[in-house]
Amino acid sequence: MILLSRTQAIAAIALVCGAALVSSCDERAPVSGGSEAPETTKTITLPSKRSRPQPSLRDLGPKGRRVKIIVLPGDASVEIDGIAARRRNGVIELSGKVGDVRHLRVRKGAEQLQQDVTIEDAGVSPAVVDLTASRPKPAGSQGAEPIKRSDPLFSEKFE
Repeated sequence: MILLSRTQAIAAIALVCGAALVSSCDERAPVSGGSEAPETTKTITLPSKRSRPQPSLRDLGPKGRRVKIIVLPGDASVEIDGIAARRRNGVIELSGKVGDVRHLRVRKGAEQLQQDVTIEDAGVSPAVVDLTASRPKPAGSQGAEPIKRSDPLFSEKFE
């Protein structure tokens, strides 16, 4: 049995960890005398339908605006001009010039709403798009009409 002092044990652990770290590195030195060129990989980035970068206000000029729109319910998926939109703090940001029209599609489950919104000086119109407001009311949800009495207990005429 080999007994090591505390300092020797720490040094042995550090040596083992260092050797493991060096062996895990996958960098290999080129072989001397080899005429092969190193492999190169080319990465091609394709545009994604998942998100689109917003244009900067500087690029849009003096008529450029960045406006916010609220889409309800908060867990509905939203597409702007066919591209998925991200929410930040429950709000979707749109960038564009005054008068630009964007097409919104809001989905949750089987329900869907399509709405055009316009970028204006003061914001976006409409400022709120609500999927639940577009639902048809179920039959019988309207209140019943009040009962009309032909012979009221109290007369509406005063003498």
